[in-house]
Amino acid sequence: MTAGRLLQLAKSAWGIRVLTWTASLLLVALGILPALLRDARPDESWPLYLAERLLEGQRHGLDFYEMNPPLYIWLCFPAVLLHKVMGLGHWQGWILTVSVLSAISLGLAARHLDSREVPARSRHWFLLAAGFALLVLPRLQFSEREHVSLLLVLPYVLTAARRAGGNVVASGWAAGAGLMGGMGFSLKPHFLVAWVLLELWLATRLGRRSLGRPELWGLVGFGALYLGLVMLLVPDYFPMALRLAPIYHTYLNNGIAGAIVMAGPVLLGIAVLALAVRRAMPNLDPLRDALTVAFLGYFLAAILQQKGFSYHYLGAWGFGFLLLAHSWLTRPARISWYPSGVLLRAGFVLLGVVVITRTFSSVRELVQPAHSRFQPGPEYAELIRQTRELAAGERIIALSTNPVSGWPLTLSAGTGWSSRYMHFWPLVAFYDDQLWTAPMRLVQPRPLNQRTGEERRFHEEVIEDLHRHHPRLVIVLLPDSTVWGMGGARRFDYLEYFGADPRFRDFMAAYQPVRRIGAYEIWSRSPE
Repeated sequence: MTAGRLLQLAKSAWGIRVLTWTASLLLVALGILPALLRDARPDESWPLYLAERLLEGQRHGLDFYEMNPPLYIWLCFPAVLLHKVMGLGHWQGWILTVSVLSAISLGLAARHLDSREVPARSRHWFLLAAGFALLVLPRLQFSEREHVSLLLVLPYVLTAARRAGGNVVASGWAAGAGLMGGMGFSLKPHFLVAWVLLELWLATRLGRRSLGRPELWGLVGFGALYLGLVMLLVPDYFPMALRLAPIYHTYLNNGIAGAIVMAGPVLLGIAVLALAVRRAMPNLDPLRDALTVAFLGYFLAAILQQKGFSYHYLGAWGFGFLLLAHSWLTRPARISWYPSGVLLRAGFVLLGVVVITRTFSSVRELVQPAHSRFQPGPEYAELIRQTRELAAGERIIALSTNPVSGWPLTLSAGTGWSSRYMHFWPLVAFYDDQLWTAPMRLVQPRPLNQRTGEERRFHEEVIEDLHRHHPRLVIVLLPDSTVWGMGGARRFDYLEYFGADPRFRDFMAAYQPVRRIGAYEIWSRSPE
């Protein structure tokens, strides 16, 4: 068969269908399989653990403290049920749950993607780009709140594009997109910025007609129901969140300017390219405009959190990637060499670089899933093994301000957790000034009688939890003032800090050090 015949066959309806299915299977393999083969990350293992505790009767805001709203934990319930009924790992069950949500999202996206937004010849490629954004682009941040929000909100954004283009949307499908959008925007309060911007943009295009959309009422209805359920079922959440909000705001706060810088040159470049695309391609394109608004909304949501954590920008990454992909698919035959045209060409190059690098990274992880570069730390596998050996089925605690010290360790080792806090992050806020002004020194804790207000309350809660749960192991992150990063976690001497209290010294008298693994020292409770 000649090359010309092969090309003609590939362009046929049958050939496009075969290529689409092949590419879809590759996306599933590169996106889902690497996640299934590794351990959970800290920010996913903690909610999975809490979901199981909720099903056992514990209370959010009283028995454990989690600043994020409870919806993400509730979404983990299917994974916990799969674990209890079928013996599937918590993490694997959660990956399957997110995969199902991704499939629903892409199905709705295909339903809402009209030929007037994307030419028929390009529709398959846009859906593949959406699959890449939902499955492969997140990489090690797969199933973070920002990732789940991205996949839930995508159908709502595409529906908004259809509305702006004057197209009819079936009420049932629109309401479905609204319900998913309501879930996606509700995962964090900051995500509401993206929703407000989308509604303002639609209001400028549709006027009052934008208020009668079934998807909007579906979204608002879900939001009202969710708020009512939180107030009814989780009455301790809001008092806890209001109490800890000022402390969490101080925790690792890099400010607005710092968060913008920490977004990185590539994402900042996409923000510039979003403006260049509008300048170089001035034709009316509702989908391009909707993707631009969603990108800017999620970018602002990340900036307003003021932390600069890389996963905070994942929503912006996803919609920015789709904006570049759509611009490539709808590019004019001739692009000017004015600055906007040059930037547009640079955006297409960036699009290719992102696809190649993320694909290569996924393949590398798929081939070497146990490599240390894909683990929380080089000694982590051994830490899990030793913890499972010494305390499987019992409780542990990690004296550390770094979430990695306890998570996914607790879940992976099959142990329980002995604190209402995920990790001792309030310490970072209480000693924020020392961490910034004396970067090469250990933190000098205040004497016990000078620990007042929230610091005193935090101290009392830790001591109370230790005496209530009597963990089998106390894992101590050892101090080292020369180590940067980890949020300053190694600049605390935890035994000294809590040892200022005689109750803690009495508690630790029943423990002795039994292992040293990297930066961690494991203390085990002596046999009674």
